[in-house]
Amino acid sequence: MDIAEISKQLEHTGYIVLAKPLVDKLLADLFKRCHDDDPTRFHAAQVGRGVAKKQISSIRSDVIDWLNPTDSTDQAYLACMEELRLRLNASLYLGLFDYECHYAKLSYPRQSRGFISISPSKGQKRDAPKGAGSHA
Repeated sequence: MDIAEISKQLEHTGYIVLAKPLVDKLLADLFKRCHDDDPTRFHAAQVGRGVAKKQISSIRSDVIDWLNPTDSTDQAYLACMEELRLRLNASLYLGLFDYECHYAKLSYPRQSRGFISISPSKGQKRDAPKGAGSHA
C-alpha cells in the first residue's frame, strides 16, 4: 500500500480510487468466503441505529454479513484496514478510531427496469429491455 500516494490524493481531492487495493490472494479469499459459506448467514441490511434500526428495502435492498474476527481471511483483511487506519492517521493527522466492515450482496428487485451493462464488443451503455427481470 502506497500510503504517501493515498494520502496525497485524499488531501487534494478528498477521495481515491485504487486499481489494486489488496493483494490477489486476499481478494480471491474474500470472494471465496463471500460465496462459499452458508448463504443463510446473510441478512437484510438495515438503516438507522439502535432501537431506530429498520429494514427499508427502498433504501437498501442488499444483504450483509459482518466480518468475523475469528476467521483467518477476515482477520487478514481487518489487519490491512487497521494498518491503513493507523498510517492515514499518522500521515494526515486524522483521528480515525473505528470503522465497520461487512460483506454485502446486492439484490435487484424484479421490478427494476434499468441498469448499465458494458457490451464486450462495443463498450457502450445500454438499458435493460422493458420487462426485463433482475440482472446479476
